[in-house]
Amino acid sequence: MDQEIIKELEENLEEFASFMIERYKNKVISQKGPLFAVDEGTYALVRQICLNFINQLKGEEIKEGFMEDLKRLAIARESQGFELNELIGTLNEGRETAWRYFKKKLGSGESHDSLLEAMEALDKYYNELISTITASYLEAQREKITSFNKMLNKFRILLGKGELLDRITSEICREMGYSRAVFFIHEQDALLPVSAYSSEDEHWGRIYMEPMRYYPISPFGSNLESKSFYGERLIIVGKMDLPLPSFILLTPPPKSAFALVPVNPAGSPKGLLYVEGSEGQILISDREVEHLRIYADTVGLALENARLYREVFLKGRVLDHLMSRVNTAHEEERSRIARELHDSVAQMLLKIIYSTGFALDFLKEEPGLAAEEMEEVQAQAKECLRELRAIMANLRPSSLEILGLKETICRYAEQFEEEYGIETVVDLSGMERLSHSAELAIFRILQEALTNIRKHSGAGKAEITARERNGQLELIIKDNGKGFDLSEVEDEQERGRHLGLLAMKERTELIGGYFHVDSNLGLGTVITIQLPLMSKG
Repeated sequence: MDQEIIKELEENLEEFASFMIERYKNKVISQKGPLFAVDEGTYALVRQICLNFINQLKGEEIKEGFMEDLKRLAIARESQGFELNELIGTLNEGRETAWRYFKKKLGSGESHDSLLEAMEALDKYYNELISTITASYLEAQREKITSFNKMLNKFRILLGKGELLDRITSEICREMGYSRAVFFIHEQDALLPVSAYSSEDEHWGRIYMEPMRYYPISPFGSNLESKSFYGERLIIVGKMDLPLPSFILLTPPPKSAFALVPVNPAGSPKGLLYVEGSEGQILISDREVEHLRIYADTVGLALENARLYREVFLKGRVLDHLMSRVNTAHEEERSRIARELHDSVAQMLLKIIYSTGFALDFLKEEPGLAAEEMEEVQAQAKECLRELRAIMANLRPSSLEILGLKETICRYAEQFEEEYGIETVVDLSGMERLSHSAELAIFRILQEALTNIRKHSGAGKAEITARERNGQLELIIKDNGKGFDLSEVEDEQERGRHLGLLAMKERTELIGGYFHVDSNLGLGTVITIQLPLMSKG
């Protein structure tokens, strides 16, 4: 290489670097936006790129650590929204700038061969830079994808609701590099935060969750959270979008981008995830947007799985409870039947045996006394038969077949009021078009409901009302007792307690019905059951 060219490049190094920076600002930064200013670090790196090229022309090695600085630049620029092709384009822009500089400064005084040699060296140098930055970029992406997949796999085995909700925010910050995250569940036309996490302040999540927060949203709302949740679309807000659009969930820092991600829009429960970029991350790249979509889909499936698991778990509890009650009822019924058979039928049969023996003794010597004993045997046998029939009748509610459901309920209510002193008002209609299985289910549900009123409500009055509405039977069981907190009862049910309500719900759903409980502390309880009626034809 001509030493005069190298000497002139060394003498004009600062001008060479400034020339490249100006081209970079005019061509690259102008396309990305005014926020992508050239800082001192960028200028120093561009100057080092130029100096390394000159040193290579002199036959010297590239400065130690330069390639690592270049790799770090590639990763840092990704947080500013530069994709790999844009980074390579930036380096190519630098190469083109160097060509222009050579033609302008060196082309007039040097031979064509010397200029061509310098340009070939320049191409080789820049190809080496591009290979290094591409390999580093792709390796970083492979590591991110591997880490991302491992994180997603964690959600496939999470079934506990509490742990799942905590992981939603903590994992996205730890593994994907976001600064803060909050997950909101949608309930009763509002967003309720259920977990929060900050990778920079371990206390922030707990402090944010301490006060009870409730953010009403509407499908017609103009704020970002309404548009994201009801529009089922991911919304990105970058630093360049300031002033901030209407947003009420929390206050993002002015220098960072954030995203709103709807979770499980087609399932239950539904939610909205807020994630905030790290400090200085002025936008969220297209690749990160795609990762957020995948993350939201995985979280949605995990929430759905947790909900289904909880339902199966509770139904298993109910089944165990019902089986336990069935077994207990069977044992109690066996004991009762054994006592009744022993106290009545067995005693009568014993008398019949004795009377028959007396009759045989009297038969030859005193036929008259034998006839009297046989009449006594006959009477005892008839009484024994009546006792057996009574025991058999008590084994099932035969009144349903004889009297029908309506009359059976009325008589049961009268008996309940008389025995426990709880005023029981009955107003029934529309019960004539129920199947036999539905009639039995309703009677058992009613028994369970009245048992709960007697044991737990402290009520002085119960009302049982049935009406036909739109081809369905609506049965309402109401009391004026102390009521209860539904959420507390649900927690108790998970521990295997207070399963009576679930048992009633199960019976209702088995015959194709709808079951609903409404209760408030101090205001009593209302159970509503809706069942399809048989057609009149």
